Amino acid sequence: MSNELAQRAVACKGWRWMPGMLTLEEIVPPAITLGWDPARVLHADEGDTPRVCTIANKVRDIHDTALPDLSDPATLGCLEALVQEAHSGAVVLTKGNGWWSVETEQSERDNDSLPSYIHGLLWALEAAP
Repeated sequence: MSNELAQRAVACKGWRWMPGMLTLEEIVPPAITLGWDPARVLHADEGDTPRVCTIANKVRDIHDTALPDLSDPATLGCLEALVQEAHSGAVVLTKGNGWWSVETEQSERDNDSLPSYIHGLLWALEAAP
């Protein structure tokens, strides 16, 4: 999964870290030899810095440049929940032959030519009021 898609996700107004999400490997800027292991979000209370647990069982604050691993099933499920929340449940994703369609209550914002389910979810989150 491309970092570009993950960057689009975290740039959305409706984005937030949720418990269970997995981060991609984090690189501390400037990208030299420092880095972090992928980590699972433990808790993400509103107003608090989300806490994560690394593969090495180290608990720490999430790094501000962290990106979600959109290939992870739990992270994808959380993204689905964010889309439903952003649209108050009024969003439909449909799969066609090689394309995905997104329909929302704002019909002027529908899109019928997306290449994947993840692209559809991101488009819906970006289009949210």
